[in-house]
Amino acid sequence: MNIFNLVIPWYVRWVALLSLCAVLGLYCWLDGAANTQSKWDKEKKEQQLAQLKEATERTSITAKSAAQADMSKQLIQKTAKAIAEQLEIKYVTPSDDAKCVVPIGVFRMRNDTAATYVPVPHGTR
Repeated sequence: MNIFNLVIPWYVRWVALLSLCAVLGLYCWLDGAANTQSKWDKEKKEQQLAQLKEATERTSITAKSAAQADMSKQLIQKTAKAIAEQLEIKYVTPSDDAKCVVPIGVFRMRNDTAATYVPVPHGTR
């Protein structure tokens, strides 16, 4: 007979083996969960940094395009004003101007357009 069988009965050995397996499984489970959480946190932080970088790039691009659009708008307004002045001086004579009758709605549309906002449709004012 084996002395090991006499000192520790079979059911105690099985309980010890199952306890050891449970402790080892729990340790591996918790270690894996902690590792997964650290990976998750790392990826989330990287995504936030990428999103912040993209947002700053968008902001700078928006500012540049707004400045460019403002410069273009000023150039177009200067050019249109110069053309309108030359048109009145060189091409439209007072006698031609007296012959042409323009309805008041055209002047309202021109003024609304020059004010740089979308005119309200007629009849809704």
